[in-house]
Amino acid sequence: MLAWGAYIMFAPGNFFSRFGVGTADRYGALVVSAATKFFASGLAVNNLILGGKVLAGDNDDAAQDGLLFFGGWAAISVVARNAGLMSGQYAVPCLAWNAACAAYSVLA
Repeated sequence: MLAWGAYIMFAPGNFFSRFGVGTADRYGALVVSAATKFFASGLAVNNLILGGKVLAGDNDDAAQDGLLFFGGWAAISVVARNAGLMSGQYAVPCLAWNAACAAYSVLA
């Protein structure tokens, strides 16, 4: 969670280009809307805070937070992919990673 937060905060353009979010301008550079940039800032802060909470809590709290966090992102990824809002070569591996982490949170 902390890694996702840092990645999104310090490299939002790279994050969006990996998942096919945004449009290319006439020079091929990725252009994202102001709303998308605002969403990325909130997402980064949320991941950093939640990651800190997981590291500070006990194992039961961390398992519940992990299930909610990773399971939620797996579900959002499925919906976004099926709606055509998320594409790219890393869309399916990211979805699989989130689903596997959610399963690990429950089983560990």
